[in-house]
Amino acid sequence: KESIMGSNDAFISPSSLASTAATAIFSPPSRPSLMAWLKDTKAAEGTTVRGGNNWRALAGAIDIDDSGLVLLCPKENEDNVHVDGADYVAVVGNGNCLAPKGNKKKRVRNVSLKDNDESKLEVLSRIRKGRGDDIITSSKISIPDGSSTCNDAVQLCQKEYQDGVRGDPAANPLDRRANRRLVHCSELSVSSLSQDDFVNAQCGVPDDIRILSDRRNHHEFRDGSFLGR
Repeated sequence: KESIMGSNDAFISPSSLASTAATAIFSPPSRPSLMAWLKDTKAAEGTTVRGGNNWRALAGAIDIDDSGLVLLCPKENEDNVHVDGADYVAVVGNGNCLAPKGNKKKRVRNVSLKDNDESKLEVLSRIRKGRGDDIITSSKISIPDGSSTCNDAVQLCQKEYQDGVRGDPAANPLDRRANRRLVHCSELSVSSLSQDDFVNAQCGVPDDIRILSDRRNHHEFRDGSFLGR
């Protein structure tokens, strides 16, 4: 997914500018569902996706602003799909502001680092020089055996680092340090329980995360900003 929604827009009627009291209308941006985004994207490619209400996002980047892989499945076939594992990349560093856990009933799976130590976090890079207390940590999160989402990766990072994911509006909507919540689903392994079928999908990391994560991979300055500076 690559579509990133913008901030609220303010609309002022031209006819009201001539009047004594101008009228401003603050309208929230249109927020498409994941299925609406998928149907529009596939339609542009010439493929028609029907029956959007009969599909469900089971794992990966299930929120419209998150990037990376997402597992979509017809509701009638949910019990025939098993997620063997998922990898995420997140940029932690949100001024120590944490997002709430939310309604557990709405979460696909409640993941914990205490789940037999199966979930793993690996630091990819840490940027601290010249940034004061605004330290940025890029982390890889591996969650095996069971459906997980970007929300689960965020909660694991918050528990491990005691800081939120950069740009998370649920943590601090008044101090957004990125244009979106910087979390990405980079790999999904899925198998079928009804037939002998298995798929492993991988997805590259987008630029807004990669520029903060590639410091150990001979990432060199060329032009523009470098490593968030």
